Amino acid sequence: MAISNYTARKVQFKIVLYGPAYAGKTTALNYIHAHIDAAAVGELHTLKSAADKTLSFEFAARDATLLDDFKIQFELSTVPGNVVFNAPRKLALRDADGILFVADSEWARIADDVANFKNLEDNLKKLGADLDDIPLVLIYNKRDLAEIAPAGYLDFVLNNRKRRVPVFETQAANGENIIPALRALCEIVIQRFVESNPEASAGAAV
Repeated sequence: MAISNYTARKVQFKIVLYGPAYAGKTTALNYIHAHIDAAAVGELHTLKSAADKTLSFEFAARDATLLDDFKIQFELSTVPGNVVFNAPRKLALRDADGILFVADSEWARIADDVANFKNLEDNLKKLGADLDDIPLVLIYNKRDLAEIAPAGYLDFVLNNRKRRVPVFETQAANGENIIPALRALCEIVIQRFVESNPEASAGAAV
């Protein structure tokens, strides 16, 4: 849920990178952090626990404002990869404004993708949210590897719902399509906020 800070004159949105272990969430987040304007990005925080390691940072949307010149800021974070550690995963989703689901394209990992997508849906339900109502972008990662499923098959198992969402084929290791995927999600999140708050008007794109 967007947080409005009237003192700092900013609106902050929360984006969560979700998906199976080793799919590329951490690699993607590190790439994003390293390739956003240094003047707009905050420090990268690492939280290590018995559950797993999670990363988070904040960045300001370049030249983008809402009503009364409120600046737009995003908080990005990953979730633990292993569904065994579900409590911190569910906690990370609380009040999320958008989700970047990072799927592993390898044939051997398709079952993990499906299980994690179902885990995402279940955790949102427990929080009183609906997967079909929250901004979502799918990343099909590791497209540079040999033994990968066709994008059409990944669509069949992950994007075959009443609401089809944007998809990006990526290589997080070298950053291919990572920033465009994030930009697409941020734009959807901002548009959703504007639609829900007619008095707000978005400025320049992220």
